[in-house]
Amino acid sequence: MKGNSVSKSKLAELLNTNRSNVNRILDENNLSITLGTMASVAQITGKKMQVRFG
Repeated sequence: MKGNSVSKSKLAELLNTNRSNVNRILDENNLSITLGTMASVAQITGKKMQVRFG
């Protein structure tokens, strides 16, 4: 994960999942990721998440 101090292995551990799922989560073409998962990743990585419509 570029520009971030959390490795994919550590992120998998913190999300209670495996690296294969982390790769899927980080895939920009994955349209099946939930807002809850995105919020968890944002919180773990110290990022702010915004959702906008329109």
